[in-house]
Amino acid sequence: MSPIHMMVTGSHDRRSSLLNLLWHQPPSVLVMPLWKGQVAVQERDGASGLWGAHVCPGANSMEVALQAICTILVDSTEPPDMTCVARSGNVEFWRADFGNDTRMEGGASVIPYQWRRPEEMAERSE
Repeated sequence: MSPIHMMVTGSHDRRSSLLNLLWHQPPSVLVMPLWKGQVAVQERDGASGLWGAHVCPGANSMEVALQAICTILVDSTEPPDMTCVARSGNVEFWRADFGNDTRMEGGASVIPYQWRRPEEMAERSE
């Protein structure tokens, strides 16, 4: 399963599920950080997932996406290459590519996260 497929599919029951985000206001961004072929997955309230934020009127969605992942940025880490990979309804999907920056390994974070290879992640039902 590709990281993009995992990013856009998931549980329909959760308030933060994609189907709920797509059609409700305000517009949102979801961010998938990538580093050395791995995806950063945060652990929160017993669940794992990606980073997200609401986009206020007049705000730049790329800046909002970058701010959403600021908790995993290590001191002096160069900002990642940000790419909007898809839009659906009120949601923009962003990829934050850290390339091979060695400073990303084991960085401290307010919200616990892990770097995982896509094949290591559990497949979600559609």
